[in-house]
Amino acid sequence: MMRVSLQNTNMDEVFKWKDTRNLLLMLIKAPYQRFTVTELIDRLNIKSRDSLTKLVDTLEKAKMIKTTRIGRKKLISINRDLIEKPEDATLLIPQDEYRIVVKEYVQELKSKTKKDNLHAVILFGSVAIGVADRASDIDIFIVSDKSLKTERAALNIAKKYLGKEPGRERYSIKPMAESINTLSKIIKNKPGQMAEIFRFIEGGMRLTAFY
Repeated sequence: MMRVSLQNTNMDEVFKWKDTRNLLLMLIKAPYQRFTVTELIDRLNIKSRDSLTKLVDTLEKAKMIKTTRIGRKKLISINRDLIEKPEDATLLIPQDEYRIVVKEYVQELKSKTKKDNLHAVILFGSVAIGVADRASDIDIFIVSDKSLKTERAALNIAKKYLGKEPGRERYSIKPMAESINTLSKIIKNKPGQMAEIFRFIEGGMRLTAFY
């Protein structure tokens, strides 16, 4: 969520662009990342570079985003001073139709894996950045003390959402889990592999409050 001063801010101008909401949500979910215009166009499937450039200029004037230049590249990030993240991270999922199912799934996962000491549950991929369609998977990365046990529980819970239960819409949830010990070893001994994991879940959002 963002705290926006309405003084000197023309909200009609800010939200006249159809991509405003998705752009802000993407930047809020990655508050320490900076994106080029080309990256934003690709991630948000924006058709017009000119429209995005005008939107960025509008949001910068409203002090909702910040831009910096490195050489010829213009880098865009959220204004972190305005961010108030909600306790329920699923409210930040851009597409409304995925919020309830993801929230239900994470709540059941937390209930079924209490003894596994969950460290993080991260939503990534098309659902996290708001470009999912009916063929998209809901990709979830889980970090716990017991990765195999956690992954089994996560897969079993995911089966409920395949549309086999009467009245339930079909959702394909694809969880994957790693143990905190395995990740620690990868960071120490295989930094290249860790970089690949970070690239894989880039743009994701943390759904839990475990630290």
